[in-house]
This record gives sequence, structure tokens and C-alpha cells, in this order.
Amino acid sequence: MAKKFKYRITGLINNAQNVEEVDYSYTVNGKTIGDGSVNSDGSFTLKFKSKSKKLNGSFSFLGENGPSSANFSSGGIEYSIATPETTGFKAKAKKSPQTFSYAFALTNPIDDTPVDPGNNTITLSLFQDIYSDTRGGQVISGTFEDDGQRFTSGQNTVIALAGTLEQDDSLTDTSTGDNDLLRLTTTRTASLARAFNLVNSISGIETIEITGENDTSAVVNFNKVSGLEKLVIKGVFTARTTIDNYLDTGAREFDFSERTGAGVLLGNNNNNFVSDALTIKGSTADDVLKASLGQATIQAGDGIDRIFGSSQSAGFYAGEGGIDTITLAAATAQDTVSLVGITTAANADIITGFVGAAALANGYDKLEIDQASFSNYTTGAAVTVINRTEALNRRGNANALLNTVFVVDNANELVALNLQSGAGTVGIIRDTNELIYSSNGDFTNNRYQAIATVNNSADLTGLNFQIS
Repeated sequence: MAKKFKYRITGLINNAQNVEEVDYSYTVNGKTIGDGSVNSDGSFTLKFKSKSKKLNGSFSFLGENGPSSANFSSGGIEYSIATPETTGFKAKAKKSPQTFSYAFALTNPIDDTPVDPGNNTITLSLFQDIYSDTRGGQVISGTFEDDGQRFTSGQNTVIALAGTLEQDDSLTDTSTGDNDLLRLTTTRTASLARAFNLVNSISGIETIEITGENDTSAVVNFNKVSGLEKLVIKGVFTARTTIDNYLDTGAREFDFSERTGAGVLLGNNNNNFVSDALTIKGSTADDVLKASLGQATIQAGDGIDRIFGSSQSAGFYAGEGGIDTITLAAATAQDTVSLVGITTAANADIITGFVGAAALANGYDKLEIDQASFSNYTTGAAVTVINRTEALNRRGNANALLNTVFVVDNANELVALNLQSGAGTVGIIRDTNELIYSSNGDFTNNRYQAIATVNNSADLTGLNFQIS
């Protein structure tokens, strides 16, 4: 009886996902002699005997579409062999076992319905995590282990506890129209800067919410993030954090309002500027907040903040608590600077680049004050600017003084200026460019607060005031 040689051949399908539904048959020297199923990791093993010491063989893969030597379908996805001739193999008995790899490429999705169209929660591990809409799991000891979780077309929440986003992780959601959330916790050692330095990529997650616990990050580069819409950084930070490439992420809304300890500085972007509208809320500490080319709404919060307005478009800027500096740059676009609620020098704003209505007929800037804080003014009413003489002529006549702002050349002219109106009133000191406020209309003996300085107070008219 002729001797038969034992063969053991291992195959591996590369670049294919969810191939556990795929069967195969194999042919040796022109004769089909066996079949089997591909494992979930793409591997399969042939065991047979042959009279030949060496032989020629080939595989046929059988998916949902039946047998094919060039392509197959599995899990609603069609795959094709990158180079069809690689389905063949040559084997020698003395070299058994032998391994042959087969490279496949996605051709066209037959059914792109996500694994789970509903909401989903993924918790990152201390291993390298890789999640997309086609696979999900961890790389452990060099081997990817699929845990069955995927990004879906619903709202996905990714939980990243301190230290788990530092493993060269990749998070990729290709679905649109959803609102995914990455919720990251950082600490002094597992810091925000470290996490975004060591992550591989984050793509298609619409909101990133970061909570710091005594985080020491000084500079954070978001250059590995894309497809973002909103960035939230809150919690306790012990150093002011410069945030680079924040606009390059795609985000146009930034909320630092619940961040304490130290503020933020919006830094540089590789792509420089954007024309999209921005919404920015500052922290409770000292911030540097910047608009770009498009419209902007910036509310600085508490702290000694610096706000830089849009260079080309109108914006709304509120320094809020603390002594803030607001620099306007769009000379012909109508910016609004909010002084709502600012009635003390402790919260005064320093405003530069402001354009008065006396200097520009269209596109002049606005100072917003509110009826609740400034009782001499009525929401939506037109404001009249009057000189010191006219203000004294109207003294004691609350109706005549209603919705008026008076002007004096210098602080000395305030000595006898008690309007006797009993209402919260604004005045302008020309030589110091100060806006001043008295809660009852009495400006005598320094009974007032300087609530702002405006670079060109001489050009201010009633048109520059807006009452909310």
C-alpha cells in the first residue's frame, strides 16, 4: 500500500470582519477533498493525507452568495480577494504545517444597518481599545480580541475613566446625524494632556466632555480629533491649560463654565481660521477666549479674562464677572458688548476697538445694559445722550431723565451732579473714557462706580446703547 503523507495547512483571512459565517472548500491536485468553516478571527485549518510529497491546492470560500474563488458575502458585507490568484497554494509534506494568508478588501456594503441601531455604551479598558461601526474590542498581548460592541447609528456613550485613553486607542464612528458622547475623567497623573497625546485617533464623536480632578495639564493638543461638534471641559484644574487645534477638531461650541481652579487659553490651529459661527463659555478662572473669522458669542464667566472678537463678523461679547479686557476687531461689523448686571468697578470691562455711531453710520457697535440692573432704562427703548447742563436742567424730573445717558468732560464736573432721579443711571467721562453708574442718580462725592472704559467715548451716541 502506498504511503500517504500528512498535511496540516493553516489559513488566515486578513482585513475581513465578522467572517464567522463563511465556509470554504479546498481542492488538491484538481480534486475537492474537504470543507470547513472560518473561525471568527479569520483563521481556518486543513488536515488531510495525500500520496504526494508536494501538491497544488486551492480554496473556494462559501458565504451567503454560495461558492466563489474570488469573493464572498458575510454579515451583510461583501468581500473580495485583493489578488484572486492567491486562493491557490503549493504545499510540501516535509514543511507541514504551513500557513497561507489571504488578503481581502471590502467591495460594497449589501446592508449597512448597524449591529444595534439603538443607543449604546462602551467602557474603555486599560488595554488598547479599537472601536468602529464594524468591529470593537481590545488588543491584548498583540492579539485583537473582539468584544462584540460597535458604534451604532444611535447615540453612543463612551466612558473613559482616568488612564484608559492612553493606550493608542482608536474610536471611529462613521454614522452621521447622531450625537455621540465621549466622557473622559482626568487626574493629576492621568492628565488631559497625556490622554490626547497618547490616543491614536478620535473621529465622528460629536461631544467630548472632560472632567478634571486636580488636573495639571498646561498644554493640550487636539490634533488627533476630528468630526467634533462640542467640547466641554469642567472640574478642577490646577494650571491654566492652553488648548491647541481646538477649531481643527470641527468643534464650534466650547463650554468651560464648570471648570474651576485655573482657566483656559485658546491657542493655535494648524488650519488657522474658520468662518463658522462660534459659541464659547469661559471658566470661573482667568481665560483667554478667541473668535475667528465668523460670528461669535463669547461669555467669559468669572475671572480676569481677555476676549478677542471676530476679525470679520459681528459678535456678542460678555466679560461678566471680574475685570475683563475685550478687544474688538471687525471695524464695520456691529459687535455688541454686554454690560448686563455690571454695576461695580470689580466687574468693569476694558473695551478697545469699539466703533461709535458718531464715527460710522452703519456697522457701529453696541453697549448692552439691562432694565433689571439699570432702572433708569426701559427694555427696547431708544437712548438719548445729553450733556451736563441738560442733565442739571432735568434734575428731579424722573420722566425727563428716563432713558438718558449724560456726558461730562472730566470727573470734576460730577461734584454737584445729583440728578435726584432715584434710578440706576449711566454717565460718560470723556477724558478718561469711563462709563460710570449710580444706583440712585447721585454722582456727587464719588458716589458712583466706573463700570467700563471705552476707547473712543467721544463718538458714543444714544445709538450705541441697547436696553435688554
